[in-house]
Amino acid sequence: MDSARLYFTEAEEDTSLLSAFYQDMKERLDTHEISVAEIEGDLEIDIFYLEQKLGEITSWGIKHLRAALSRILEESGRGVQKTYIKMIPFTEPVQFSALRHSSVGKVFSIAGVVSRIESSKPIPTVMVFACNKCKKEILFMPHMGVYNKPDACTEPCKSNKFTFIKDSDKNEFRDFQRVKIQELFLTEIERRKAGSINCIVHRSFVNTLLPGDAVHILGTGIAEDVGESEYTLGIKANNIMFLKQKDAQNQFTFFPDDLQKIKRLSAKENVVDLVGEALFSEIVGNKILKKGILLSLVGGTHKKHKRKEIHLVVIGDPGMGKSKIIRKASEILPRSNYVCGTTTTAGGLGLSMQSSTGGDYVLSAGALVLSDLGHCFIDELDKLETPQILFEAMESQEITIAKAGMVCAMPARTAVISAANPLFGRYRKDKTVQENINFPGEFLSRFDLIFVMIDEINTKEHCSIARHILGSVSIEDMQPGHISAETAQKYVQYAREQIHPVLSTGAKERIVEFFKAIRTDRVYNNRILAQPITPRIVDSLERIAEAVAKLHLRAIATRSDVDQAIEIITLERIPVEEKKKKGSPQVAFLRMLEEAEKKEMTEKEIRQLGLSAGLDIDTVIKLIYKFNDQGILIKKGGNIYQVKR
Repeated sequence: MDSARLYFTEAEEDTSLLSAFYQDMKERLDTHEISVAEIEGDLEIDIFYLEQKLGEITSWGIKHLRAALSRILEESGRGVQKTYIKMIPFTEPVQFSALRHSSVGKVFSIAGVVSRIESSKPIPTVMVFACNKCKKEILFMPHMGVYNKPDACTEPCKSNKFTFIKDSDKNEFRDFQRVKIQELFLTEIERRKAGSINCIVHRSFVNTLLPGDAVHILGTGIAEDVGESEYTLGIKANNIMFLKQKDAQNQFTFFPDDLQKIKRLSAKENVVDLVGEALFSEIVGNKILKKGILLSLVGGTHKKHKRKEIHLVVIGDPGMGKSKIIRKASEILPRSNYVCGTTTTAGGLGLSMQSSTGGDYVLSAGALVLSDLGHCFIDELDKLETPQILFEAMESQEITIAKAGMVCAMPARTAVISAANPLFGRYRKDKTVQENINFPGEFLSRFDLIFVMIDEINTKEHCSIARHILGSVSIEDMQPGHISAETAQKYVQYAREQIHPVLSTGAKERIVEFFKAIRTDRVYNNRILAQPITPRIVDSLERIAEAVAKLHLRAIATRSDVDQAIEIITLERIPVEEKKKKGSPQVAFLRMLEEAEKKEMTEKEIRQLGLSAGLDIDTVIKLIYKFNDQGILIKKGGNIYQVKR
């Protein structure tokens, strides 16, 4: 069999081009630049060589090179077989929005994140059919796994009825897998144009990709049949390179002038305020929150068994600009995904597995997995139907799914930056942060930074906001020495990727002092912690202090950095325990229950206690139900309640 027939039908190939490739490859083989073993594997071919030979690299031109290599193998006594090549080096990736029907058959490269994978399956490359009349066996080569039976037998019988011989040893298959790639956008303009594309992988690349992987793919455009006379554009991978963290996140090239600007900026005492104002120029005030978001964006220092990601949640009254700040923050760095809790499912946030036709599975990545090594911004966190999906990702930095006998774990090394509304519509100062948000303690303790925004009367600040909305804020009103948003983005990117501070001995001692004090008194310099006081606070302080040092481009995190971390991690609020001393009727009722002599009481006795505390009967009944929900009163049966002490 002519080796060219493996790739072309009769008289379809360009014989002069085929001969030119054959001469070049034969010469390389004779000079030992390449070997027969390399040809049998995946021979690496310089893409610039192909451009020189073909002008425009197409799948049709590549087939000629492969046919020439097959001819060399046949002459070397290796039989007639198909060959495969890998093109190098990788070209500049094109934007998905630039891909058109003219891309079909052309070679191009894309950069993106794997968002969906299907199970691998064998695809036939050679199929054997037998004529039903004369039993003549005919070899047939399908395209992309799709085949039609031969039109007619080549023997005199000319029968058009054939049977596929499933158990023939002449049948040949190769591995095949379909994945979906989401565009890796690095700028806000690219984010608006971002799309996705199906990618077909073969051979050694099958089962090497996982949802969340950032990859650079070099391949040829294909038209996939999706219906009658309908096609969709895809890419058939020829070579795949996994992008490292810095490659997937660097949206800027740091030139010497940029580095000088960054160094000069880091020397300013108000560098954090300047960067914050530049990145959030549309938002007035909230300096502490802006600083907290910057700390989360740069993160701490990477360690082998500790996460560096700083999780943040802002809780506040409606209309305070939480959503605007969160959305604006999601535009600063690449690998950032913004979702809203009201429209996001557990699968859309984490990982989902569905079965497809034929019992195969499809694994799809959600926002947390797609944000691996980046940031996931969640608005309306309190509206999430299943916030438990965040528990594992925030602490273990991975998401596992077990379904239909399959267990899968995906990395989710992402920092969660979120916003939530109070449980009661507006933030109530007479309740703790946990009571206002109604999140379990183990969930709240996973957040390194918790901010509270309360709509209080502040004439000066409100006038400033009004002037800003009306566009009357002048350049002179901005921070002295203000910088551009691009410079601020470069600064944050540089601090995140290039600075890796460690804690000084004094900084470590300061963290121990704080933890001992807050653990004992629960109050530190009239400031409290919003999250439960657990050993996680120590790790949080370490990460935040490192982030403070990063924002100042320092290699050592000092005691002063820890002091700043303590200031930003604590809230200037009067603890609820202090308010109890003032003695409201509800507090008096709760205290009477806790101090009652009897461990078990009837509902009638509890009502009498409430009335004696100055409450009306309706309020007492509501409080009984509330205390029962909170576990303060445990119903034993009938009208008997046990008081938890």
